[in-house]
Amino acid sequence: MTRRCISELRIVYHLMRADLFERARRYSFLITLGFVVFAAYLYIPPQEADYLTLGLGKYRGMYNSAWVGSAVAVLSSSLLSLPAFYLVKNAVERDERTRVGQIIATTPLSKPLYTLGKAFSNFVFLAVMVGVIALAAAGMQLIRGESFRLDLWALPSPFVFCVLPAMAMIAAIAILFETIAWLRGTLGNVVYFFLWLGVLIATAESIPTDPHRIAAPANDVWGNLVILSSMMRDTAATFPNYTGSVAIGAITLPAPLQTFPWEGIHWTSEIILGRLLWFGAAIGLSLIAASFFRRFDPAPLAPRGKPARARAAVMPQPVEPESEETVAPGAPIQLSPLTSRLRSRRISLLLAELHTMLKGTYWWWFIVALGLILAGLLVPTDIARQVLPVTWLWPLALWSSMGCREVRYGAGQLVFSAPHRPVVATSAAGQDKSTLHRVS
Repeated sequence: MTRRCISELRIVYHLMRADLFERARRYSFLITLGFVVFAAYLYIPPQEADYLTLGLGKYRGMYNSAWVGSAVAVLSSSLLSLPAFYLVKNAVERDERTRVGQIIATTPLSKPLYTLGKAFSNFVFLAVMVGVIALAAAGMQLIRGESFRLDLWALPSPFVFCVLPAMAMIAAIAILFETIAWLRGTLGNVVYFFLWLGVLIATAESIPTDPHRIAAPANDVWGNLVILSSMMRDTAATFPNYTGSVAIGAITLPAPLQTFPWEGIHWTSEIILGRLLWFGAAIGLSLIAASFFRRFDPAPLAPRGKPARARAAVMPQPVEPESEETVAPGAPIQLSPLTSRLRSRRISLLLAELHTMLKGTYWWWFIVALGLILAGLLVPTDIARQVLPVTWLWPLALWSSMGCREVRYGAGQLVFSAPHRPVVATSAAGQDKSTLHRVS
């Protein structure tokens, strides 16, 4: 039993290691990391600045390890939680696209172990980013110069207990969305965006108005309430005039700034266990994803009710040899001029791109699109404003494939080697579709 557990742990480790090395070589990793580090630089304004990004009225803590680490942790949970999902939501798709999944399907690797390993690899990837941001927070403390003493517990502890559980949840949600067929594509991306927005709104509304009350750590998925409530309690103890206001974002100082030395969060066993519950929830979501995982079986992807047509689309058709009557030996071969075949046909290219974009779209999609157009034209203006966001989002699934269709189907070398690249035609086809959804 012990040998089997060690073998399974080795499998999870190698899955994590391969995914981490593959993702760390991408430009998206460096771009997102640079953007978040730059946001952390702006999030810690100098003392002479006339604005605050995390302020408790006119009060804030001195830029020591506790305050800088906690403030950047709030930024990481709120800001990084959105792009983090889209950075890791391709683990299963990448194995399917690179045909690695076919090899995995022939191994005795179980579905729960695969989804758990992929979720763990997502978490390690995000944890590396969080670690770099924590190092950037230490650098920002030294740059601002209000305190040069680095506390090796007060600075990283908000990242460990607040940010990492949030990243574990994001890693598990990404795997769950990939294994559910209808959440795998653009719809899942839109659903997560509104889920992220809803969690932020719920967090903002759950900030305690009483500065002496500590938020429940088990009800705070991003971990922001634990940090903010601790800041509010210590601010109220230092400044009796503090009314319990909290501001996150670039705000103008309402009065001269007053600072105080904040010692950080008092990590009790209740807070730590409450935050660790989110790790357990992430493991549970990863195991739930195993029930939806098809183990790279192409059968569920075939259209239901049309097995013969699906098999005909998948199975290659045999090529019949040309008869001697078609190609006579020694007969001269006539080739058409190259220039006549490759002359620019912009209208035809535009129609071809539009046809490719609409190919495979279900009939009910056009019914809904027509209903949105009629709603924008016929309903009153106040109601039309509510319909407008839905109208913009409806063709998003078709637009999202415009820039990656050639790479997805392996036709990039063929398409982009042509003398007339269809980039303009593809963009115009998307614009033509947007005009169909424009609400007057």
